[in-house]
Amino acid sequence: MIMSHTSSQPSADIRRLLFDASRSLPDAQAYFEGRLDDAELLKLLFEIASADSTDTARLQACYYISQFPVALLSNYEDDLLRLQ
Repeated sequence: MIMSHTSSQPSADIRRLLFDASRSLPDAQAYFEGRLDDAELLKLLFEIASADSTDTARLQACYYISQFPVALLSNYEDDLLRLQ
């Protein structure tokens, strides 16, 4: 069962959900796909994507960041350039 996202939810839970989404688990994918307007989730995804690692969660975070609307991403222009 997928828990609902709150600003106090640890990034470890988000990392686990990212890993599950990378394995095409429908509940994990739906968690992210249903929250593409969540600025707090986007912030957490940027934190994970900016980590100095090449793990699955980081790569999946980059994917979901790319799915967010431009209106939310416009606040992260410098971060997007660093992720390239």
